[in-house]
Amino acid sequence: MKVLIVKLSALGDILHAMPAVRSMMLSRPDVETGWAVDRRYSNVMELFEGLVHLHIVDPKRWGRDFTEGSFKKATGDLWHQVEDVRKVEYDIALDIQGLIKSALLSRFSGAGKVAGFSRETCREPLSARFYSDKVRVNTSLPVSRQIMSLVAEVLDVPDELADPGLTVPEGPREKAAQILADHGTGSPVVLVVGAGWKTKVLPPDSYRKIARTLARQVPVIALAGDEEEKVRAELITEGIENSGILFREEIPVLAGIFQQSRLVIGGDTGLIHLAAHMGTPTVSFYGASQGSRSGPEGTSHMWVQSDEGCSPCFARECDNILCMDNLDSDTITEAALGVMR
Repeated sequence: MKVLIVKLSALGDILHAMPAVRSMMLSRPDVETGWAVDRRYSNVMELFEGLVHLHIVDPKRWGRDFTEGSFKKATGDLWHQVEDVRKVEYDIALDIQGLIKSALLSRFSGAGKVAGFSRETCREPLSARFYSDKVRVNTSLPVSRQIMSLVAEVLDVPDELADPGLTVPEGPREKAAQILADHGTGSPVVLVVGAGWKTKVLPPDSYRKIARTLARQVPVIALAGDEEEKVRAELITEGIENSGILFREEIPVLAGIFQQSRLVIGGDTGLIHLAAHMGTPTVSFYGASQGSRSGPEGTSHMWVQSDEGCSPCFARECDNILCMDNLDSDTITEAALGVMR
């Protein structure tokens, strides 16, 4: 049997899906597994061994066509991009994203069965119209367990998550070791100072208080992914001994760095889940989103939820981000010290 996994983006969503897909692969070694992924996040798949097929697509292109009102152009572009998918002749396309773009790709894959979340439980209800098989899951469960429920129902495998088994290739692993050596650090605490939504980012002063306290005990590295985050990282670490900045590294290299780190701290971002999958303890914080739904699971992971009345609102934008502004940095620091004991 050939199964296509459709989970295009973003980094955190892909990482959420990996434990369920690994569980399926372990339970059904007879299944030939392929994965369709957005080009922007494809390098994380270097860590996930065992796939027979990897299909790198560019949904941003056909999404732009849809936005501009050209359905014919969008579907034509999509059809061209899935040509290599169709050549595999999949038996099942499993859309574990629940968006219209992922549902269209699943339908165009040529698979005999196209399965996904039910209308009531998928992120974009219209996407369910493209599935031949729909599964209603318990949306109060953590996201990774919702995905596992879908996979278990469609492929008749145990509803049990597995360790994703991520492996850092030799090149990125050696580069990660060299970066830490250049920083003069062995096992640092990494502060992830950015996120995809501005409603998931603490004020610089809060990060700075966390960094100042922790740097008295262990090296602290502020991780920045773009110029804006770099400026924030500089504000956070300025004048703090035993601290430094890491700027714009590829995902496989970051995986190697996290694997050698003592702790990773950050908001609701894919990098927190990358650290957790590498076996590194994490402390994460949540305001617009919900820790019980999105946070890493396990005794080595702690999350702090804002107690503002509007939290969680699941809003990407906000004119007054009280949930982050008023989140007590001392609570995050205490959680970090507790995890490191």
